[in-house]
Amino acid sequence: MSNYNDMQSEMNGNLSDQNKVVSLFQFIRELNKLKQKAILNFYDYPWARTVSSLPDDPDNISVFYRDRVENEDLTEGGNVLLSVHKPEFEKCPEPDAIFVTWLKPGWDSFRNDPQYTESRPLNNERPIQKNDEEQESQEEKEFFTDDLNRVNAYEVWLQVRSEWVERQKIVLRTRNLFADLYRLYFELQRDAETMELIVANGILCDRNNSNIRHPVLTKRVKINYDPSANTVFVEEIDSQPELYSIAFQTMDGINLQAINQLSADLQNNDYHPLDRNDTPAFLKVLVHQLSSDSRFSANGIPENWKSNSRLLLYMDPVYIMRKHLDGTLKAIEQIIENVSETGYIPEPIREIVSGGKIELPDDSEEETLEEQLASVGGESVDVLLSKEANKEQLEIAKRIERYNAVLVQGPPGTGKTHTIANLMGHFLAQGKSVLVTSQTPKALNVLKDKVAPGLQNLCVSVLEDSNIDMERSVDGITDFMSRTTSHEIKRDMERIAQERRQIIADLASVRRKIFRIINQECNCIVYNGEEISPSKAASFVSEHEKDLSYIPGRVRLDSPLPMSFAELAELYRSNELLAVDDEVELTKDIPSPEEILSPAAFAHAVETANNTDRKIFELAATAQWSFAQNRESKTIRFKNDDRSFSIAYPELSAVIDLKSYASSFEKFEAWMTAAAVDGKNGGAFRKRWELLIEQISQTCDYAENLLEEQFGQTISFSTGHDVIAYAAPLQKLKDIFTQKGKLSKLTLMLNKDCIPALENVTVNGHAVQSQKDCDLALHVIELNNYRSLCARYWNDLLAVYGVPVFLELSPQSPERIAKNWVPQIRKYLDWYENSYTPLLTRLDAVGIPANTLFDYDTLDSDTIATEKKLTTVSAVLPEICDICSYIVEQEHNNSIFDANIHTLEKGSRSESSICHSVVKAIKSRDANAYADAFSNLGQMYRKYELQRHRKEMLLRLEPIAPQWAAAISNREDIHGSYVVPDTIEMAWKWKQLSGIIEELTAEPFGELQNKSIQLSKTYRKVTAQYAEKSAWYHLLRKTEGDIDMRHALQGWKQTVKKIGKGTGKNAPALKAKARELMSKCQVAVPSWIMPINRALESLNPKENSFDVIIIDEASQSDVSSLAILYMGKKLIIVGDDKQVSPMAVGVQIDKMNSLQQMYIQDKIPNSHLYDAKTSIFVGDRTLHFV
Repeated sequence: MSNYNDMQSEMNGNLSDQNKVVSLFQFIRELNKLKQKAILNFYDYPWARTVSSLPDDPDNISVFYRDRVENEDLTEGGNVLLSVHKPEFEKCPEPDAIFVTWLKPGWDSFRNDPQYTESRPLNNERPIQKNDEEQESQEEKEFFTDDLNRVNAYEVWLQVRSEWVERQKIVLRTRNLFADLYRLYFELQRDAETMELIVANGILCDRNNSNIRHPVLTKRVKINYDPSANTVFVEEIDSQPELYSIAFQTMDGINLQAINQLSADLQNNDYHPLDRNDTPAFLKVLVHQLSSDSRFSANGIPENWKSNSRLLLYMDPVYIMRKHLDGTLKAIEQIIENVSETGYIPEPIREIVSGGKIELPDDSEEETLEEQLASVGGESVDVLLSKEANKEQLEIAKRIERYNAVLVQGPPGTGKTHTIANLMGHFLAQGKSVLVTSQTPKALNVLKDKVAPGLQNLCVSVLEDSNIDMERSVDGITDFMSRTTSHEIKRDMERIAQERRQIIADLASVRRKIFRIINQECNCIVYNGEEISPSKAASFVSEHEKDLSYIPGRVRLDSPLPMSFAELAELYRSNELLAVDDEVELTKDIPSPEEILSPAAFAHAVETANNTDRKIFELAATAQWSFAQNRESKTIRFKNDDRSFSIAYPELSAVIDLKSYASSFEKFEAWMTAAAVDGKNGGAFRKRWELLIEQISQTCDYAENLLEEQFGQTISFSTGHDVIAYAAPLQKLKDIFTQKGKLSKLTLMLNKDCIPALENVTVNGHAVQSQKDCDLALHVIELNNYRSLCARYWNDLLAVYGVPVFLELSPQSPERIAKNWVPQIRKYLDWYENSYTPLLTRLDAVGIPANTLFDYDTLDSDTIATEKKLTTVSAVLPEICDICSYIVEQEHNNSIFDANIHTLEKGSRSESSICHSVVKAIKSRDANAYADAFSNLGQMYRKYELQRHRKEMLLRLEPIAPQWAAAISNREDIHGSYVVPDTIEMAWKWKQLSGIIEELTAEPFGELQNKSIQLSKTYRKVTAQYAEKSAWYHLLRKTEGDIDMRHALQGWKQTVKKIGKGTGKNAPALKAKARELMSKCQVAVPSWIMPINRALESLNPKENSFDVIIIDEASQSDVSSLAILYMGKKLIIVGDDKQVSPMAVGVQIDKMNSLQQMYIQDKIPNSHLYDAKTSIFVGDRTLHFV
């Protein structure tokens, strides 16, 4: 039924916002796929070159593999993977003078084969020309071959020249390779945001699809050029290896489920395409996981591989330049998954998909005259723009507080980068996280440099594959954290805030005076809407100078009374409720009662500690080993006669495990000790017990096999005879019965030795009469033989130690009882390996040295040594475990008290009398005194709220009447009373009118203007200081309480250093740890600068979220960039509608229209505008730079 209702809702256009967002991003995903062309053959890339095809020119070409080795210092090349030096051509070897004149032109070029003139006129150095036929016929000729020395010299020269030619061909190929890389160097610099160079390996081929010939393991690299050496370098960068999964998605009948596991393995072990040690094994597993019909080759393409395998993956490293594969698709998939699972939709995205109406914030609050004058220069009490600013920048900061998104338009050269840097400082000062991004890195190149210097360590600029800026920020953050605390910064902030408020007040006063002078044509004074002539105002001031002039100092003119009478009454009342002594005590950073133990918890802790101390005292009197602990070094020393050892405080879980394991040991009997010793010694000692076990097993098996045969049969032997004596006669009788079927008298006469068996052995009461009867009797004899041997073994090994002899175990079946002993025999035979070795492991975990504990003596026999161990385990070890447990518990108890004392004595709290009384009660473990001190601390701590409210009221009063606020704060004269004067409202009127009249005859206009300029400069300087302090304060408040984050910051930096070149055996584990720590470090860094494609690669929309995202050059970003907007709670979109919009290169219009109809038509407002040409720079709340 619910499915039907959902369908009806969709049909009626009532899709939920969640479904709309999923549909939108599904459309963007499919649209993005249309723009990406899957390349299956690496030769289809703009440029590709395998390492195997590089010229053999070691003087100019060096290939540096990244083989994983134990000692990465042995790795050559540093970060260089390939270096190509541009060689010069060598001059052709000079020909011998004897034939040089015979050579035709071009002999000195390696591209030509040398030729010589076959003949020429005798004594004529000029070669014969074609038009000299008549002369040639008349003159005597000299042939080249006439002179044997000349011919020999020529052939020698040819050989030398041939070697030179081969070298020049290599030089030519090297120069061509250099030219290619040189060209790529500049192309990649020009198109860095769209093109990339990779090194790859593991080339996959598919018999079913000849188009597939592509490496599966890829890694981004970069090209550098050294003009001084005229050498091009391909260098390693800080990028992760990836699988080219696009190739897999085009193949049928392969195991695609293995890709996720293989990707995880790749991420964990960081296989490099140029590693010849570990990577081949990974690629071999990869191809076999894809298909069982596959083959791996470490040495190129095998012959006729298609006849036996469908897939081939062969090793041949290749360098490829390709279009950059960004992380958009992955990010969109994560967004779809997150929206589907959690329903989370950032408000800016919700507004895009929902349409309808939103509740606009109230913009009706009018600005005061002072605020209007200050906003012209980008000045505000609440907005912290630390660099030069204007009204537009101030408006952006204000609007983003009220709206979810603000669009800002400005053509190039209007100071957008300066504005973004200014806004970043403001947001950081608010403790917000910020991501600044753009379609290309070009717009972000200089942004960080424009951020206020004191805030730059809080920003990480990631414009290329490098951790350098991250390391710089982490260094800066950790250094700052080591030098100061949030409490110290808070004090600085309060001081700077006070200075800033005074500057703002002075600026307002000066500007108001300037404004009043400019508008002095007004002939009346307005107070609270009442127009008063200057003469009446002067008369009022004069008449009430004695009774209403008690408000001290200067006040802001043209301002109503800043607080109501009731609020002022509350403020004056706080003079009594918050005594001066209280304020002094509150400066000591009194902790919240929640930070320390409650009285009940303290009483319980005291009781627990006292019980533990009592148990330790009792053990000290009774334990066989004496002991002493050292709290400073956290060690316990044990002593027994001449034996002693010390251990560090062990883990309580290890002690409990050791004691539990020791208690599982049973009391040893003598035979158990003997078995354990023989088992330890092995060889023939152990073999005896194994023979016993084997004999018991064989006897049991034989007896069980006879059960069915002897069921219902009675076999008897006459007493007084050894039954073994009947074995031979019975066997003879069996043979007779087998051959003849019966026993005749003649046969009996001939075999008289059988008569005893016939007379003394009966089956079911009669003499044996058949082969079967003989078998029954013989089997009984054989069972008796088994039991006899078993009894000898048993009695030799066990009965000698007081165990019942074998035949006494059971009259009928002693072997059955013996079989029940086998597990026990095996247990003690293997006691040293299966029980004693784990005991040693547990002793080692606690730190107890076995040699000392068990009192080893080289003169002890194995039996005595074993008995010592068993005695110690049963009698001594439990005591030692109890001692360790109680001492560890005692340390835990003390640490609870110490932690509370540390909390109470931290920083200025050590000077607090209230904290001191709580500490005293803790140290004396006096629960009653603690309860009283705790109560006093709670009462004092609650006065922080009163103090905060008092400060808030004073802060409201201070900008308008600073000296009045100070007088109340300092409890001066009448303002120290706890009752507000009942004429306070008239006193304020007197103060206002008095100040206005005074101003009318104030400073000259020019002086006021100069004063305004200087104050404005001071305002900007102090605002920058306050913004810096505020930003660091918010960071420290977040990190001081998060020890994991502090460890992550330090750990990441050290881990990156340990990774080094990345070729050591531990490099994969270190890189995985660095990635894990990086995710925690990213939280510590509040501001990031990176292009959109890099942000989508590096960040996970499911996990990463920013308070504000600023997108520059948004008009160049297509709808795919909505993926980046998903990570922002607030958006500032900056662009220019006259800039170039995104181009839908290679996207078919009909397919795009089909996607619109399938996913967003009639679901998303203006769905017809969503195509590959649409930029995200749209909206109606737009600011224009001027």
